[in-house]
Amino acid sequence: MSYSTQLIKNIIEPSSYYIIFNIIEKIYRQKLSRSQSRNMVCLTHAVCSVVLNFYYNSHLYKYSKNISTGYFMYDMIFALRYDKLNIMQIFYHYHHLTSIYIIHQNPKYYLGDKILFWAELSNIPSYFVYYHLHKQIVNKNDVKFWKNIQKYVYALIRIPVLGHFLYKSLKIAPDKKPTLTTLPVYLLGIFWTFKLFKQSKK
Repeated sequence: MSYSTQLIKNIIEPSSYYIIFNIIEKIYRQKLSRSQSRNMVCLTHAVCSVVLNFYYNSHLYKYSKNISTGYFMYDMIFALRYDKLNIMQIFYHYHHLTSIYIIHQNPKYYLGDKILFWAELSNIPSYFVYYHLHKQIVNKNDVKFWKNIQKYVYALIRIPVLGHFLYKSLKIAPDKKPTLTTLPVYLLGIFWTFKLFKQSKK
């Protein structure tokens, strides 16, 4: 397969999942607000990533990286259309672009399957927090319960687990640049962890 053919394939396959995520959002929109629908799309992607990357399989990983690329495309375009552009949004787009870049590298050295599994697993409680915060009738006990799960799951995964894979990739990868592009994302995860614990004290 020529380089141009492979490049076209790498664009077309994720684009089909981008379309699917838009369809999923429209289905959710029949009963939920736009922001809640987006939240459910994010949860759908996270669950898919966890299931497909629970045990590494090259065939499943091909689907997983295309699904995730389509999702990141969907989420960036959604953010550009509906969210206010600020410094956090810039980091948000950097996160998505870096994620697309790293998962299309050789998983033997850049551990894209493990990153997708653990990073998306750490995100799942946050979608439940968002859901309970934006219900028509907010139950404070439900919010508190999911916030506690969120901060501990996020902290335990984002700092030691993903830190371990970052270190491992730097040791084994023949080219360090792809791994180094994820360093700001890892540091952002540490920042967000401290923010979650700080918010819980209020």
